[in-house]
Amino acid sequence: MSGEDVVLLWHFPSPQEGRDMRTFNIFLDLGTTMQAFLTIPGVAESVTTFERWNLTVHRWEIAGEIHWTNNFSGQVQFGVHILQLQEIRKRKKQSSKSRRFVANGAEYKWKIADAGNDLFCVDSRGRKVATWTQETLELRVVSSVEDILDRLVVTCLVNIWFRAHGYW
Repeated sequence: MSGEDVVLLWHFPSPQEGRDMRTFNIFLDLGTTMQAFLTIPGVAESVTTFERWNLTVHRWEIAGEIHWTNNFSGQVQFGVHILQLQEIRKRKKQSSKSRRFVANGAEYKWKIADAGNDLFCVDSRGRKVATWTQETLELRVVSSVEDILDRLVVTCLVNIWFRAHGYW
């Protein structure tokens, strides 16, 4: 990945706060400063609304929602597009070790890294476009796919959530 990557630092609530990991904040690393980039509040059997900080007009904008029907099913809304939660983590085969999703007509897939705790996402040509590092709670995205950043963040969250509960 290049030096032009988008680096998103995630902050999950502590157990003392009484909220689960689907309620968290993300910050964009701008080198010397941190810019709030995206916040995702929500709980099971409710709605997680994800918002994007518009750097041009300096305000939060709703990017979409996850309507949780329980801990492992629901619908995801990206603007006018509504998908079932299963559609953003499809398997090609039952034994598949990757989870696929489609964005802008192209297929991407999340895979478990060799270390076992980290994830990475590749495009249809096998090029790495995003890397999740569990130890630092960091999502690094190549600048060429910034147009699908919302989908990368949401699919990463959903895959982290499922892995945290023993499902892949």
